[in-house]
Amino acid sequence: METAQVDKLAALRQRLALLRLKKRLWPYRELFDKSAEWVPRHAIARCKRIDSKRYPYAIFELIEASPTDWQPWVSSGLPAYMSYDLRQAAIKWNSCVAAQYMLFSPLEEEFKGSGVRCELADFDPRLAVGFRWEGDSHLCWHSVLRLVDENGFRFIFDLTLEQLGWASTEDWLMEEDRYVEEYTQGSRPVDKATASKRVTEHVGSDPHHIFTRDVRRLMREFAAMSEEEREREHPLVLRRIEQISETSMRQRSWYDEPN
Repeated sequence: METAQVDKLAALRQRLALLRLKKRLWPYRELFDKSAEWVPRHAIARCKRIDSKRYPYAIFELIEASPTDWQPWVSSGLPAYMSYDLRQAAIKWNSCVAAQYMLFSPLEEEFKGSGVRCELADFDPRLAVGFRWEGDSHLCWHSVLRLVDENGFRFIFDLTLEQLGWASTEDWLMEEDRYVEEYTQGSRPVDKATASKRVTEHVGSDPHHIFTRDVRRLMREFAAMSEEEREREHPLVLRRIEQISETSMRQRSWYDEPN
């Protein structure tokens, strides 16, 4: 077989592998998107554009209303004058490591025995928009999950691409080489000393940390369900994320509440 034909066949196999993975990962994307909307965060009083000639993209400074005012940003946690696209970017902002924490263990369960392995990956992102807390610097690195299938095909599962200012309608799962070319300025080595803590520890007693730990536990429960159970329970799991948000804002774990 000629080289061109071999390359075509390999590309087709990789494309089919991508579509198979997308089908399995779609429910997790929906659950994470819901959690990103409902995670309690400090309510934002103002979103101010920063004039800077240093960066070739817009940077916005988020100014808190109060350090004790916790709200989901999907409801009333962001100023009403922010555009839809800017709100979507802000909702996912600074959530990439939380995505690794929430999903690494559930995806290990999901793909157990299938030959697919899950890894952590870090990149220098190519940004279309940047955010920062008042007085802080903005995002300078980006964390994702890498999936390597039984044939060695490598894919990037990026649940927070919107925070960089890009739409993620299709590109939330991509071939790694295409992802690197389109959305990054290169990769970074993952710090092995802290990698295990990223996916096992989320220390803190504020609503944000309580919510994140409870949603991770919910994701693990979802990963252990059968296909039939998932189809039946999926809408209830989405609703449970809202309940976890409400409970965590009382600084209580949903799992400790009477159900």
